[in-house]
Amino acid sequence: MKVIIVDDESFAIEALEYVLEDMAGVEVAGTFQNASEALDFVRDHKVDLAFLDIEMPGFTGIELAGYLKEAAPDIQTVFVTGYNNYAQQAFDVEAVGYILKPFSAERVQAVIDKVGKRASRKPENDVVIRTFGRFDIFVRGELLIFKSQKAKELVALCVDHRGGVVTMEEAIDKLWEDRLFDEKTKKLYRKAVMIATHTFEEAGAPGIFPDPARPVLYRTG
Repeated sequence: MKVIIVDDESFAIEALEYVLEDMAGVEVAGTFQNASEALDFVRDHKVDLAFLDIEMPGFTGIELAGYLKEAAPDIQTVFVTGYNNYAQQAFDVEAVGYILKPFSAERVQAVIDKVGKRASRKPENDVVIRTFGRFDIFVRGELLIFKSQKAKELVALCVDHRGGVVTMEEAIDKLWEDRLFDEKTKKLYRKAVMIATHTFEEAGAPGIFPDPARPVLYRTG
């Protein structure tokens, strides 16, 4: 389980990091005294759980929790704070825990166990699509990397149709608008579909896209 710690006080980070390092299966992927830096990190790295202070400069831990969810839908958050009057707000942003400082190792372990149990109940080929800010797809929490930008754009087009049909002609008109609707362009389209199909298959989520020879696609999910 990869976790991050966000707190504007360095000694608070060190204390929590010391506790977490002794817990089996837990890796502290990053520590941050700046909420914006933590958000940037989560956008580019897989993080399972974020330990957040609440009262920080810039924006609060409550606000950060919401931004983290937008950036990485699967991330779980827990608040570690010296204040007991934010419990309702923590509940509103679906935090998995609310730990008061000074904390005990047992209290932290209880949160780790809770997150672990939630993860074990998730469907094996769970696909999460992020459309806020930028388009990304996660399979079981792992960011999907497409070898072709056109393949990713084709998936985005299908998602945008919200379950509707996307024909080959429409896809080419949207993604290769400067090209003729001829056999060469159709080959580019079929290649993009094939790459998208293989990308999902390699991630353990087959069946997202049909055979590339077919002229019609449906959105993912």
